[in-house]
Amino acid sequence: MKEDTRKNIMETAVKLFAEKGFNDTSISKIAQGADVGKGTIYWHFDSKEDLFFTIIKEKGKTYFDKVVQLDRSDLSPEKVIFQYIKGRIEFIDQNYKLAEMLINNNDVINREFKELMEKKHRQSVAVLEKAIQKGIDNQIFREGRSNEIALMIINATNSAHNNFSCSLKGNTEERTKKIFDFIMYGLVGGKSNEK
Repeated sequence: MKEDTRKNIMETAVKLFAEKGFNDTSISKIAQGADVGKGTIYWHFDSKEDLFFTIIKEKGKTYFDKVVQLDRSDLSPEKVIFQYIKGRIEFIDQNYKLAEMLINNNDVINREFKELMEKKHRQSVAVLEKAIQKGIDNQIFREGRSNEIALMIINATNSAHNNFSCSLKGNTEERTKKIFDFIMYGLVGGKSNEK
């Protein structure tokens, strides 16, 4: 029951932070939206700032844990790239309001949190870089700098989203294949058999 209440508070806060911004969202408004008392919010969170950063940390941890799991898997380099793209699309689809919250409240995010996010970004780059280097070593991929290629994959995947909402048509699998095929084959042509 307590976990349901906490989740409800967080979901309400995400919606309000995304729509009204951090500064114009009070604990009272969150409590009213979540249909709980202010004391209930303070039972779960120390402050509005704690609620804001807890939301980002917990949602981000789920996403980044999946990226790190790709590194520990025995998937082929192509499948690691495909699953990275798919995971990113799924995360944005499932957390659109969170992405909007981040975009609309960039001024609230402190230096410590930015450093944490940069660390997580470097971990994502490292996972892709390792898969790419394995592909190069096994002559699956052409020669290149694996770090730069990893960054291009991340940027291409992120650029397929318009303000974090994927503007490509189709379901998750179809959109993943479109991005994957473009990364793997570019404008020359070809299609993947990835599933």
